[in-house]
Amino acid sequence: MERGGGIYLENHASPTLRDLWLVGNTAGAERGPDPPVPLALGGGIYCGAYTQPQIQKVRIEGCRTSAQLSLGGGVYCSETSDARFVECTLRLNRPLVIGTDGYFSGKAGAFYLARGAHLTLDHSRIRGNVLLGYGEYGCPTGAGAALYSDEYAHIVISDSEISDNQSCGAVIHCARGTSLSLERVVYAGNRETITIEEWGSLNASHSSFHENATEGQAGVVALFGSTANVTASEFWGNTSEDLGGQGGFGGAIRAESGANLVVTECRFLGNRAKHGGAISLDEADLLLRSTTIAGNLADHGAGLQCTSGGSVEIEQSVFWGNQVRCGSGGPIDLEVESPVYVRAVCSAIPPDGIIGEVDFEGPQVTSDPLFCDLAPCDSLSSGPTSVAVHATSPCLPDNNACGVRIGAGLEGCTERGACCLAGGACEMVAPDRCELLNGIYRAGGGCYPSPCAGACCGVDGTCTVRPELDCATEGGTYLGDGTHCAIATCPSAGACCLPNDSCVEVTQESCLSAGGTYLADRVECPPYPCGPNRGGVLTFHSNPSLSYSTGAEYCGGSAVARCEEISTNATGEGTRILHVLAAFPSHINPALRGVSFGIDYQPTDLAVVDAQSCADLEQPGSDWPASGSGTSVLWVTPRSEPLVEVYWFAVENYGSPTELRLTPHPTEGALFEGPASGARDAIACLGAFGFDLPGAACCPTLVLGACCLLSGECAVMTPEACAEAHGGFQGVSRNCLPMPCVPAGVPDPEVAAATVHFIGSNPIDRATGRLEFEVHLGRTLPVGVSLFDSAGRLLRSLHDGDVAAGIRRFEYPANALKLPAGMLFLEVRVAGERVTRKLLLLD
Repeated sequence: MERGGGIYLENHASPTLRDLWLVGNTAGAERGPDPPVPLALGGGIYCGAYTQPQIQKVRIEGCRTSAQLSLGGGVYCSETSDARFVECTLRLNRPLVIGTDGYFSGKAGAFYLARGAHLTLDHSRIRGNVLLGYGEYGCPTGAGAALYSDEYAHIVISDSEISDNQSCGAVIHCARGTSLSLERVVYAGNRETITIEEWGSLNASHSSFHENATEGQAGVVALFGSTANVTASEFWGNTSEDLGGQGGFGGAIRAESGANLVVTECRFLGNRAKHGGAISLDEADLLLRSTTIAGNLADHGAGLQCTSGGSVEIEQSVFWGNQVRCGSGGPIDLEVESPVYVRAVCSAIPPDGIIGEVDFEGPQVTSDPLFCDLAPCDSLSSGPTSVAVHATSPCLPDNNACGVRIGAGLEGCTERGACCLAGGACEMVAPDRCELLNGIYRAGGGCYPSPCAGACCGVDGTCTVRPELDCATEGGTYLGDGTHCAIATCPSAGACCLPNDSCVEVTQESCLSAGGTYLADRVECPPYPCGPNRGGVLTFHSNPSLSYSTGAEYCGGSAVARCEEISTNATGEGTRILHVLAAFPSHINPALRGVSFGIDYQPTDLAVVDAQSCADLEQPGSDWPASGSGTSVLWVTPRSEPLVEVYWFAVENYGSPTELRLTPHPTEGALFEGPASGARDAIACLGAFGFDLPGAACCPTLVLGACCLLSGECAVMTPEACAEAHGGFQGVSRNCLPMPCVPAGVPDPEVAAATVHFIGSNPIDRATGRLEFEVHLGRTLPVGVSLFDSAGRLLRSLHDGDVAAGIRRFEYPANALKLPAGMLFLEVRVAGERVTRKLLLLD
């Protein structure tokens, strides 16, 4: 259908949608007389006029629109709609432009808002959405990989993440008169900018903008005749490149054409551009209050560049250590071209770092107020990662004759320090006040970043700020004192099928360490129990040696032994044989009796001229193999190979860049059937074959574990790689911490004969489960039993002493260990030899 590939909401509807999973849906329209330009709106959800949907915990992934006018790969919001999304994820959505003649356009990978629409986004993620040009036609009217708004829309985004989106226009494009509010938002790793057009407005507070890049205007925000108010936020490591001679303005922010920018209590660190390493102005006004601009890099105006008119007010702010690119000169913190008027009040700007006229009013700080050394020039030329500003700086340095705080630092830091309180809380107080609070005083330090706690990556991939010990006891990974979640990189979590067939959402390492099968990053637990085909994927492969002949048989002709060897794309016109392959993780024993799946493609670009099942039986849909239809195949005897040919297609491509995608069956879903009744597994990933496009390969998650090499060293690798290295694979539940391998040498034969047998289940229910194992000894030997956290720190010593010959059983109720749920290491030592096992305690 042309509107709402997954869900279509009628005009004036106000439903509540909750706990849904929209994957691989498509809204498309074929060429025809009405409409004159084929139109596709909302690949996942279409919200009609005056709708007010409440959308909670909904995942919209891999959806797209496919037409000559293609808008909103994930969601389309009509005029006068007012949609609210809470705890939602929009990932890998895209608008695909079909057609080359006349007007064609693709806008909005995740969200498209029509004129006057309202959108509220809370505690949500917009990740990896794409809006790119295709073939020779580029992207002449496309923009908004994350969000595109038409005129006078209203957008509020809070406590959310916008990351890794890629666009040939802006990642967020706000057309004329649109208002955009960002509060506690992480905007990171995006490729293109946030554009605010004339009469529009941006309000951003307590947000982090880092490691974004553009080839045009501004690494993060571009203002055109609009207004912006940015407060208490950080901009670091952003880049504005000048690849075509038309860009490179503003590593973080670019304001022009009458724009008005107000920046308060912000930090700009390690940003890079050709013009204006942190901020670039052209006929624009800027008010800079209590802000630090340090360690940025550019060819012109490494901190701030102002051209072609406008005015700049700098109040109680710091420009320090900004440099032109290495070899081009020294520090140029501020570059001003007449007739721009610049006034600085009680600020720190090195006199030798100014080009142009600046009106200094009152006393200034004329030597380094930062209390630390910025990264040298040679480091800046290769990247901004080493740029830093001391946590307590700047505030009231001795050389500050103004008597008031300058920069985005802490007030009165020479009089106060960080006080670490119970639970990792931090307050800036005097030493005697900290003592009264029973805290630990950290002299000369501030609370940002906090010295009392840091970012903790949990086993479920989430990030929280907590004390190091609390993080360790919960099986998390502590990233260091003072780190915070706005810039933390935690491993992604996804669905994990455990040995007891239950499903939890944890990181891949935690899953494999517990002996589970990891399905995929950011995938929720499937609606079916984890059966014999868990973790399996369905993908396309083309054997280039095959050519199509009518009536020929192609089952058995894929000629591929491993999923990593598959080919998912081709170039040029012609008819090709495509095999559909089911692939399974190497450590499971699949029992594949049936597969249900569908296909999706653009009929104007390709045709399926022949198709055949490689199974024993088939139940195709009525219009199979048309786009949007599905089929189910069955084997009389279940298949147990790790790679199984399911189907083949003969596909003719007409020469346009396009894809043939595997999708869920329209009514059955994307499922693997096991031999027992009801033994179903959701297909973990569905691939796509690209004609003059990359396509998308799907392979099962690699199994990793500890391998003891001949040298006695331990390395984490796949079982196959371990075997090739003539090592001993210790199992998917083993890691190299603590060390599981015995150093090279001749062991004591009595010690070598000792064995440890684990009896209890893993994972262990923390409330009712038991930790159980036996030690078999040929003579009396010293035995130690200990529990460690994921960083190798000792949590509990359960036994340490001699054990008589024979079989000794160790048994501990999990609730008696008084440990929180999470990942642990159990280590059993027999006369110095170690046996370790990872344990997962579940609530």
